[in-house]
Amino acid sequence: MPKGSGYSESKTAYPYIRVTDFKNNSVRNSGLVYIEKEIQKKIARYTISCDDVYISIAGTIGIVGIIPEQLDGANLTENAAKLVINNKGQLDKNYLVRFLSTAGQAQIHERKKTTSQPKLALFRIEEVEIPLPPLDEQKRIAAILDKADAIRRKRQQAIQLADDFLRSVFLDMFGDPVTNPKGWEVKKFSDLGNWASGGTPSRSVSGYFEGEINWFSARELNHRYLNESVEKITDEALSKSAAKIFPAGSMLVGMYDTAAFKISILNVASASNQACANIIPNEKIDIEWFFSFIEFSKETYLRQRRGVRQQNLNLGMIKDFDLPLPPKTEQEKFVKLAHKTMQMKERNYSSLSNSLDNFNSLSQKAFAGEL
Repeated sequence: MPKGSGYSESKTAYPYIRVTDFKNNSVRNSGLVYIEKEIQKKIARYTISCDDVYISIAGTIGIVGIIPEQLDGANLTENAAKLVINNKGQLDKNYLVRFLSTAGQAQIHERKKTTSQPKLALFRIEEVEIPLPPLDEQKRIAAILDKADAIRRKRQQAIQLADDFLRSVFLDMFGDPVTNPKGWEVKKFSDLGNWASGGTPSRSVSGYFEGEINWFSARELNHRYLNESVEKITDEALSKSAAKIFPAGSMLVGMYDTAAFKISILNVASASNQACANIIPNEKIDIEWFFSFIEFSKETYLRQRRGVRQQNLNLGMIKDFDLPLPPKTEQEKFVKLAHKTMQMKERNYSSLSNSLDNFNSLSQKAFAGEL
């Protein structure tokens, strides 16, 4: 884009494709931006056709794909390059995409220049070596990998649909947590149970971290349930620090920076560091419902973080947050439905893992001449 230029406020005849628009070896069909004719004239040579292959060359390196026919001739960001296939009788574009997005990734990343923003020079792309079987074989390989990838994506879509379904059911049953249209009684987080924060034993005593007691850090709050921590501490470490044991069925809540409001439910009694708060629920709240409530409304609370370089929450802030609280019987109805949906998600996760393994295996064989 020319310096000082911006996108059009309305749709024009000139779509402008950014790296953020690259998706699934194609271009997403929503969120596109457009430019005015005057700007397009200035960057008219930065276009891409549906016969070309795009590759990102700045920031996130090595995203490859083909643009759909309806975007043929669109302008392309300077953070990507187009690969023009001059001899279509020797190289199939779909085969090229499949190679560059799988086996060719290692070569691409070997050639990138790592600075504050990674970059891939155009002449480095030309150095990438591509196995080149006959054209019919290329098309056969691409078709097999396309089919395997489609199965993988269907599993991913099923998982996303399950999440969307749960969110929709939650809003239907309880209303928007921000506006509380159903008029539920408003409570403080502090009313829902006993809150405390964790602690870190002294690192100068190495033996403290050679025990068998789970000790979670906020960066480990990546799943609904927690079973085993990366580090484990001893009873002595507990007694000589602010760390404490939280019971199974309680929930950890991240407080600092990017981990703020990451949440996980403990499946086993465990300790945590001071970057985590913990709630032991009382009779007013079903912890599974509370987990879903936070998942669906966390952005509202995150806007209240404090800090300049690092935006954090603290235990006092969390305890002072308000929420509309439906009766526990209503919470339990949602949790029952959520459990059924999560069981379906787990089956899809298992299928996704299998389909991903299958796709990776086929890719390795394809470009080793073994398919």
